[in-house]
Amino acid sequence: MPQSVLRNHVLRALSPEDFARLQPSLHRVELDIKDQLEVAYQPIERVYFPEMGIVSVVATMSGGRQSEAGIVGRDGMTGVAVILGQDRSPNETYIQVAR
Repeated sequence: MPQSVLRNHVLRALSPEDFARLQPSLHRVELDIKDQLEVAYQPIERVYFPEMGIVSVVATMSGGRQSEAGIVGRDGMTGVAVILGQDRSPNETYIQVAR
């Protein structure tokens, strides 16, 4: 897929050289509402670059209460912990709005 047709701002902003490094691992997938992308404290298996919809990042607090800690749209990516050198996150990540 050519970089110029992507709707994710992170992927579009990459230099052509950096995009070429990622391109072999990029695959388009269809995700539905409530699809879980990351499980708290479990290894992050994939990083997602949304082109539409909204991803919710949910933190679980003591006592089991949950709170939305962030959202990711086409201006971002999931799996930020991977960039920071970690293989897991304390938060859950799932599709809040599919399209």
